[in-house]
Amino acid sequence: MHHRILCVIGALVILTQEASQPPPASPQGSPAPGASPHIVAYSQEGFQGKRFAIFGPTANLGPRTPRIASMVIVAGCWEFVDEAYFKGATIGVLGPGVYHRVQDYGLQHTKLSLVRLVSPQCERS
Repeated sequence: MHHRILCVIGALVILTQEASQPPPASPQGSPAPGASPHIVAYSQEGFQGKRFAIFGPTANLGPRTPRIASMVIVAGCWEFVDEAYFKGATIGVLGPGVYHRVQDYGLQHTKLSLVRLVSPQCERS
């Protein structure tokens, strides 16, 4: 019994350490087979701050929703717009990958107001 408890504690320590590591540095990635389109977004650069998931169109990234400063696009091709409620101009379209600073990819997090799924799959160029 004591051995089992130690094994469980050891496994939990390893999993906790892995979960606390930031995502890999590569901005390019392939979604896991069968992954549903979604984004894991962070309110600060480098995957810090408030963390939230986006699974569909987000019509207004306003005062009640944190701004996106870094993100991991797990699957799907996503459009980023500078004005809420589908009224603004597209400021970028990105696919699966790890984005430590969205500004490095042409997205100004202070102007980012709308996110919507363009396609469940992205074409590779």
